[in-house]
Amino acid sequence: MQRSIIALSILVAFGFVLRGQSCFPGTGGDLRLDIAITGSVAPPNCPGTAPLVPGGTISFALTSPSGGATFAPFGLLVQFVGAPPTTPVSGSPGLWLRPELPIQNLVTIGSLNFVPLLPPGGDWRSYNVPLGLSGIQAMVQAVATGPGLGPPGYALTDAYHLVFN
Repeated sequence: MQRSIIALSILVAFGFVLRGQSCFPGTGGDLRLDIAITGSVAPPNCPGTAPLVPGGTISFALTSPSGGATFAPFGLLVQFVGAPPTTPVSGSPGLWLRPELPIQNLVTIGSLNFVPLLPPGGDWRSYNVPLGLSGIQAMVQAVATGPGLGPPGYALTDAYHLVFN
């Protein structure tokens, strides 16, 4: 977790960080996704909505504040959408990614789609925002499964709406 906090602190100096109070709340379990964005010129207009500009960087820090998701299988999921959803998926509180649309896991390892375990201190990764995505929107949300997450055995973070400018 220390590495995530340091990295996000550095990025705050060059952009902004999204955390908590999202317009797209998760299950409220022991799993937290913070997003740091550099290169963006405006703060989010809704907590949980992030403008991305080409050449900027988006960083994700996934942590388990109480440790319940440590060593649990996890995924950082992204889904391209025409517009952000207005309600979570029916029957799945806290899930903002639509099952009828393709979902990509950003943390699979290799061609076998091996899903890693959340290390102590969490997982941190960054991506450059490429050119040519203007007008595209996506939702991103993390999930972890395991007995340490209590009923129903999984946790969903708050979801975030990404808007490519």
